[in-house]
Amino acid sequence: ITSRVGILGSVVALILLCLLFRQHKKQMLTIIVIVILGALAAVVLKNINESSFRSSDTLTSVKARALIYKVSVELIKDAPLLGYGLGKFQLVYLEKQAEVVASDSTIPLPNTQAQTHPHNELLFWWIEGGVIPVLSLLLFALWLSIRVWSHGTIDHKAAWLCCIPIMLHTQTEYPLYASVPHLALLGLLVAQATPECTKDYKTSLSLLPKVFYGVFVLVCVFMLTNLHTMRLMNQYATTPDAKYLG
Repeated sequence: ITSRVGILGSVVALILLCLLFRQHKKQMLTIIVIVILGALAAVVLKNINESSFRSSDTLTSVKARALIYKVSVELIKDAPLLGYGLGKFQLVYLEKQAEVVASDSTIPLPNTQAQTHPHNELLFWWIEGGVIPVLSLLLFALWLSIRVWSHGTIDHKAAWLCCIPIMLHTQTEYPLYASVPHLALLGLLVAQATPECTKDYKTSLSLLPKVFYGVFVLVCVFMLTNLHTMRLMNQYATTPDAKYLG
């Protein structure tokens, strides 16, 4: 709910879900409840100062993200097949960014705190792992989509649609390795969307959904406490004791 792209993806997914379940009143009621809860969460979040989540020194503008994409593309050109190796992004990125900024005096040198990742899942894997991981991700997504929409039930298609907000979020914000809740939730949605997995969850793996519900509750608690913590940090930043934080 702090990601504008995530909100856009959620709106798109909810509209598609309404079209998918237009003849199922029970599911439509569930979707309406989700929309109301999401709207309430957005109102609560709006009342919290935006600086709690994004300070003036972190990535906020489209131009800053455009620079990250530009430098990332340059890195891909230098090592398109094998990449630079896992965990090497920040090191090679900072060096390449300095080179790009030095060659063009009109480009300001941004803060480096938001540059631990390229704000795009595919760019990240291409830079660190090369072209093979990127092709594998795309082929898997294509295979899953064809399988769901050709052989899946309405529930499988609904789970597939619920992946849209997370997938859009990973293309403009954090990659999945840096956001465990998104990774866990996406894994559950993919498992639920795959037609062959549904029967397993209801028979031999009937205990797993209960465990997943517990994980979901823990993630919700973590997110709520994180919002509270950020609010307290923002309050402290406005006190006289925090004069050196400015």
